[in-house]
Amino acid sequence: MQDPAHSGPTPVTIWVWLLVLVVAGLVLLFFEEMSHTTITILLMAIAAVKATLVLRHYMHLKAQPAMLYVIAFTPVLLAVVMALILIPDVAYR
Repeated sequence: MQDPAHSGPTPVTIWVWLLVLVVAGLVLLFFEEMSHTTITILLMAIAAVKATLVLRHYMHLKAQPAMLYVIAFTPVLLAVVMALILIPDVAYR
């Protein structure tokens, strides 16, 4: 019987998913039909998924209380808000 604390994907499975996502990001670079903005957005989404996998499975955040997520992602939220606020300044400079 498996221990409930260790249920879920194995570290090798997570590593394979990370490898697949890296290859997917590299393949995206060869799509010349897509705009640079679309490729950038897709690459950022892939990076976010990879970061989530690493945080949850290798840093064991899935076993932590929910407040730790709030503490960890507040700076990310602030960085996104700051970037969105600065877009008009950069775009119309």
